[in-house]
Amino acid sequence: MDTYHIGRVGNVKPPREVGDDTFLNFSLAVSRGWGENEKTMWLQASLRNKDAVYPYIQKGAQIGFNGYFQVDEFGNPPTYTTDDGEVRSTFRYRVTRVKLLSPPTFPAKVAEPPEDTPKTQSRDLDEIPF
Repeated sequence: MDTYHIGRVGNVKPPREVGDDTFLNFSLAVSRGWGENEKTMWLQASLRNKDAVYPYIQKGAQIGFNGYFQVDEFGNPPTYTTDDGEVRSTFRYRVTRVKLLSPPTFPAKVAEPPEDTPKTQSRDLDEIPF
C-alpha cells in the first residue's frame, strides 16, 4: 500500500549499485501525534534509481515522500538482534517518489583546483564589451 509522509532526513549512506540499479539508503524522522503526545518514529528508507534527487537528500532536509513499508511474508516488519541479545523490529520503507520541502543546502567548502591547474586571469569589469 502506497502512503505519503513528511519527514526529515537523518544519516545518508553513499549510493550503492546492485546489478543495473542504484540505491540510496538513509534514515527518516517522522513525527506522530501533537503536543505532549508527539513521538518521533525513525524509518530506514531506500530510494532506487533517482540519480537527479540524490544530491538533495541531505541530513536535515525536509522531504515529502511516497512509498510502502517492507514486510516479511507474514506481514511483519524485519527484526534484528542487538548486541545484548534483544530482538527488535525496524521499519524499512521503500521510497517511490520524493518532494523536496526545504531549500537545498550545499557544502560550504568548495574543492580547490589542483596546484598544476593554470590560473585564469580576472578581467576588470570595465573591459567587458557589452
